[in-house]
Amino acid sequence: MKTYRIRYSRAALRDIHQLLAHITAESSSRIAQNYIGRLREFCSDLSIAPHRGEQREGLPHSYRSIGFGHRISVVFSVSDSESLVRIIRFYYAGENWTEDDLSLL
Repeated sequence: MKTYRIRYSRAALRDIHQLLAHITAESSSRIAQNYIGRLREFCSDLSIAPHRGEQREGLPHSYRSIGFGHRISVVFSVSDSESLVRIIRFYYAGENWTEDDLSLL
């Protein structure tokens, strides 16, 4: 079975940091850490099933999106030739994205 490496963009790492701060402020550091840990584990699972999610209208051709829980959209790309999944962004609670937003990465 082919496995893929997982790489996070700088923007995705910023999103995680902001999400961690938001959840900590709304509840607790422990809850925030647990949530982020589950999110990262979810992303790690893309290493064995990278073509999950869907290609969405409004995203660049190679980008896919998949939901995590009820509040996070994970935008990522898959390179079969490099055996690599790039986590591009995390969008929280219905934030909308556009191709222009993602082209800045």
